[in-house]
Formats: sequence, C-alpha cells, structure tokens
Amino acid sequence: MLSVAGLKKIYPGRGWKAAPVVALDDVSFTLGPGESLGILGESGSGKSTLGRLVSRLIEPTAGRILFDGEDIGAISPQSFVHATRRREIQHIFQDAAENLTPHMTAYAAIADPLRRLMGLSDVETRVHELADSVALSRDLLHRYPHQLSGGQKARVGIARGLASQPRLLVLDEPTAALDVSVQAAILKLLHRLRGEFGMSYLVITHDVGVVRLMCERVLIMRHGRVVETGETAHVLANPQSDYGRTLLASVPKLPAGKLSRP
Repeated sequence: MLSVAGLKKIYPGRGWKAAPVVALDDVSFTLGPGESLGILGESGSGKSTLGRLVSRLIEPTAGRILFDGEDIGAISPQSFVHATRRREIQHIFQDAAENLTPHMTAYAAIADPLRRLMGLSDVETRVHELADSVALSRDLLHRYPHQLSGGQKARVGIARGLASQPRLLVLDEPTAALDVSVQAAILKLLHRLRGEFGMSYLVITHDVGVVRLMCERVLIMRHGRVVETGETAHVLANPQSDYGRTLLASVPKLPAGKLSRP
C-alpha cells in the first residue's frame, strides 16, 4: 500500500551563514494494508518530519512516496489538499491545538471534513456515529477544546481523523500529551479501531511501550537515518545496532505484552 524510497528532507539553515539541516536522509520502508509500523526515536531523530512527509504536509527534497503505486510525493502539499488521496491519508497530531481549532466545538471539528463528503442531512448522523465509535459522550459534542480534558480532546481528534474513512492514519506521539491514566485507554481505542475499520497505522513515538503494544514492525531512527528495522518483538528483544541497544537499555524492563493483532 505505502512504499517510501530514498526519502530526504533538507531545511535551509537559519541565518545567512548557517548550514542546511538534514532532517531526513535516505529513508526507505513499506507498510501493508492493515499493518501498524512504529517509527521509534528520540527528539530530533527525524520521525515527525517523516510523518509530515507521508501525510503530504511538507515537500520532500528527494525520494519517492508511493501510495498504491502513485507517487504522491510528486504532488505539492497545496494540491494534495484537494486530491482524492487526501481523504485516504489522515494525520493526527500530538498537540491538540493542531488537531482542533479553539473556536470550533467538538461537533464542528468532526463535522468539518464530513461537509465535503456528504449532504448536510447526513452529517449529524455521521458525527454521532463517529463519537460513539471513539467512546465520546454526545453530551460533550457542543463543548469547545478548552472545556475538554486531554483524553476527550484526543478522542475528538481521532473521530475527526476517521471522518473521511482513511486507509492510513499517521499518529504522531498519540499518547505523549496525556496523563498516564488515560494513555492505556487511548491505545486500546486505537487498537480496536484499526480492527474495525481495517486501517494501517504509522505510529510515530519516542515511547518503546507504545511500539511494543501497537506495532507489528518497528523502524528505529537517529539523526534522520534508519539505524535498525524489523519485527517489533525481535528488535526489542535483540537489537542489532549500537544505538538500538543504548536506546532500549534506557527503558525500564516491563513484563512482555502486546495487543493481539486486530
């Protein structure tokens, strides 16, 4: 379904003498239908840049992004907004401010993408269906973001992402901004939704526990490059790269666990 080959992103340096910044360098991977791939790395590893490139929010410097064989990397972000593929790839940000607009209620946030897909008479029914699917009380739909808890805002963001019935969700740090007590509930919700809707996930995270629970395969990044990739259970149990061993050695040892594949 998704095939990324030789992807590179270089940002111009800040200041007239500043050197360009290589955020992503020669990254390649594939993602199949219904699969969940974890992109694991520390801050500055390039993982969020990778997610934004796949979602066509920014332009690649080089490389290809193939979705069902079509090079969507050749479509400008401005044009991609209006492309058919845009509905099939949705990006859910870590920061609720990027998922939700302060002056829009939860209902309006979920309804906004639906208005481009169906008649107004069907929008209300679909908003309620989406709220139910993410276990968001309908009583909360007319609240604004500042009136919602972190977990509730996360559910609104997920419902909005599901509105166009995407085939791929790019999840950027899906639990990083949430209280520990809420994280497990959101991970279980995302796991259930993948099974119900048959979506693929690209899970961008610094949290080894999220990868362990959510992803069949993992790709470890450092300084914009892939240093290791493979099946999650194998990589986490027996990392082959020096960086992979260092990264995983810093994580507290927890009992092995994984959500069964949906």
